[in-house]
Amino acid sequence: MWTLTPDLREWRNDGDIRLVDLWEQEYKRARLPACLPMNPILSKQEDSILYMTLPDYYKDDKGLRSSEVQLQNS
Repeated sequence: MWTLTPDLREWRNDGDIRLVDLWEQEYKRARLPACLPMNPILSKQEDSILYMTLPDYYKDDKGLRSSEVQLQNS
């Protein structure tokens, strides 16, 4: 993830998030499809929280649903 420095002059790499690590997070129990996350949004209220959406829809035992993923980078 990249962060713009307070003086707005450069971007700083704060670390990488590997896709394999995403699938090992707590939401794996929700049986979400292992696909490429999209639309990353950083939380304004909590540091180290990154929200992402998963593409399209998927079907599970509750019917057709869309997905939103929350990742906490600790």
